[in-house]
Amino acid sequence: MAIRIGIIGAGGIGIKHLNDLKTIGRTEIKAICDIDEQKAKSAQETFGGETYLDFIKMLDAQALDAVLICTPQTVRYAPIKEAAVRGIPIFCEKPPAFSLDDARRVEQVLKEAPVINSVGFMWRYNRIMDRAKDLIKGHTVSLMRSALLCDAALNPSLPRWFLLKERSGGPLLDQAIHLLDASRYILGDIAYVQSFGNNLVLPKTGEVTVEDSHSLNLRFASGTIGNHLHSWSHRGWVARIELYGNDIALTLDYAANSIYGNIKETRVQEKMSDDPYITELERFLDAVERKDQTILRSPYADAVKTLAVAIAANKSFGTGMVEQIVT
Repeated sequence: MAIRIGIIGAGGIGIKHLNDLKTIGRTEIKAICDIDEQKAKSAQETFGGETYLDFIKMLDAQALDAVLICTPQTVRYAPIKEAAVRGIPIFCEKPPAFSLDDARRVEQVLKEAPVINSVGFMWRYNRIMDRAKDLIKGHTVSLMRSALLCDAALNPSLPRWFLLKERSGGPLLDQAIHLLDASRYILGDIAYVQSFGNNLVLPKTGEVTVEDSHSLNLRFASGTIGNHLHSWSHRGWVARIELYGNDIALTLDYAANSIYGNIKETRVQEKMSDDPYITELERFLDAVERKDQTILRSPYADAVKTLAVAIAANKSFGTGMVEQIVT
């Protein structure tokens, strides 16, 4: 029997997930909700289901096996709560919340109404991640360097609210959070962060309140130190993590879906063909069918730890200080 799905939020990432569910082929789209009626109806024409402007009405009217929450990051608590109290499994896009206060409120909801839950940190499901974790076993990673560079801030098709830090959280909360999470998944929790930013390409105005480029210094609880470079003003696409030690030099290239480097004298050069967006949804559907939370690599409670790093990094811009990560 097909898994009955409802989706809240029919914007870009919502449509991406609907297309991927269509590719997977194990689901029936029962309901699509968006406050923009045209977006909801446009999605309905392709994917079917009933359309709603109010997610509570949708959740009350439909018998759903799972719900995908693809709302803006400031709208997380209410849809998660309403789904959880109805016992509906939840796949929530990243970030898990816009603030730690909201994240803690959601965590309390999920304690009181435990349902299958997953947050959309898709790179945890990449095969290059599995390979890296296998390769570094028994080796000490002393240094980590990551970079995520693109031209989002220069792209006129980007919804303008992304350039308002007070609404989107800026590049760190919206995008860098992916590589912060991926590095946590490989190396463990991050204990401290210090951040620097500039607007040498895209000056700040009343309509631009984010930094367009960033550099983060990181210290992991294990003692590994790292750096993350991020830009929304780079004409190109770079997404990678580099791992270094006395006998290790590995690069995980997410743009090319490859891993390469050296472990001692052994050369590593491998390219994968998996799609982590597909895999994360397949595992979520598996968890729903089997009622097994342990299948999922990014439960809400763990995703909050990554959120705390991104929020502390944004805070460091204002304080200029090294910020300790507190969840």
